[in-house]
Amino acid sequence: MNRSIKTALACVGFLLGSVTTYGDEVAVSASELLEEGVYLHEGKGDLDAAIERYKQVIELDSKNLARAAEAQYRLAVCYLEKGDEPAAVRAFEALVSDYPSQEKWVDAALEHLPQEFRPSLIPWEDGERTQLEIRVPNGDIIGYVILGVSSLETDGRFLWESSFRQFVGGMDALDSATFDSESMLTTGGRYYDTNSGFVSYSYEEGLVRTWYQKNGNERELAYDGNLYGNGQVLALVRQIPPKVEFSTEQEIYAPLAGLIISLNLKVIKIEFVDTPIGQLECYNVQLDMTGQKQYIWVSNDEQRRIVKLSVGGMEMFATQFDVVDSDAMMTHENEHLGIAFEHPNPWAAIETNVSGGSAGKSRVELREYNSLTTISVATSRYEKEGEEATSNLERARKIAESNIKAYKQQWPDFEVDGSSRSEFEINGASAVSYTGEMLMAGSPSVAKKIIVFSEGRRVIFTMRSPHDEVGTVLPMFDEMASSLVID
Repeated sequence: MNRSIKTALACVGFLLGSVTTYGDEVAVSASELLEEGVYLHEGKGDLDAAIERYKQVIELDSKNLARAAEAQYRLAVCYLEKGDEPAAVRAFEALVSDYPSQEKWVDAALEHLPQEFRPSLIPWEDGERTQLEIRVPNGDIIGYVILGVSSLETDGRFLWESSFRQFVGGMDALDSATFDSESMLTTGGRYYDTNSGFVSYSYEEGLVRTWYQKNGNERELAYDGNLYGNGQVLALVRQIPPKVEFSTEQEIYAPLAGLIISLNLKVIKIEFVDTPIGQLECYNVQLDMTGQKQYIWVSNDEQRRIVKLSVGGMEMFATQFDVVDSDAMMTHENEHLGIAFEHPNPWAAIETNVSGGSAGKSRVELREYNSLTTISVATSRYEKEGEEATSNLERARKIAESNIKAYKQQWPDFEVDGSSRSEFEINGASAVSYTGEMLMAGSPSVAKKIIVFSEGRRVIFTMRSPHDEVGTVLPMFDEMASSLVID
């Protein structure tokens, strides 16, 4: 072999040796960097330093796919722990796309990414009802929520209706959606609150139509794929797998705003939650709407009941689970004030004052989760000292006139139906009633009051109902008042 060939081979051998040696150094360096990154991350909790080490491993060790994939996964986890979810999602997505052959790490990454989800499970039963109380940070109760799920049939089509009924102070709200029992896709829904009025919407293929009663406006909005109504969100939360890190992204229609919102639902932990009805094991679902987060705790059992919600600084805790019996009657009794009355089981009766009547007065709010009608029963004691001699009937008349003036101040268009005024007795107590009409948030409504006086007690039944519910609700309201017993 001539000298030039030997020299050439020597050079090649030197180069190959250099490459081999360099490869060994890189391998050792990448391995050490990964170990160092794990130590910094899990041992010292230095996330920023660990992130730099993992990035170096990915850059240096592109040929060792298993090690690079592990570094990519650990990098994403560090971003998660720093609270930088967008960066974490990008890192997990990069792992899935850049290292498809590394099944162990790809599967682990997929658990952190939104997954395909088609609701099918039905954990609820027809007529199911959940009552919750709303608390502010200092623990005060400021309002109540009634959740319900019921079945209905429209044109031979079996549907579910999920409802969220809320009342806080003088504000009432209802948000409900109907959805197909097989596909679980929304078919329409209703929204109402005391200020905004009534909104209804219906779905056609690729189009949602919305009607705003307060101003008479109509709106059409095109959409692609699956679009769930806002009133169906709680049903969806109950249908997702209770598996930590499971997440799914869904398009939600917000009828009041007339907008489509991208909503990410993610199971973040399994934990025990203390509630007024005891301690329950729940899975905690995070709802993320473009950075605005809410949290819902769902019982980790076959029923998957809504146990707690955390929204905008307020928390809602379940106080009662039951199933509505449409034919049953219930008795609400207040021992402190010595009164009792009957009401249909579908109408939940909630004592809203803390004293429960021990302070000489009480207020009971009655709501049915699919109805916009509001009913209240206010009871108080009164003292006759210093009062000119007068009968219980005269007292009831005075209260009726005072209430009518107050209604006219709140709703200037309120008009009393003169023929509706009547005076009668309820189980020996004097009573006066009247009915009137007005617009409430643009909705034609009927109001009725029945004022009852007995020795030392005054009870006022109040009903406000939209026109389309009056025919059903008014007879029930009258029966409720006529059942009043004052000891």
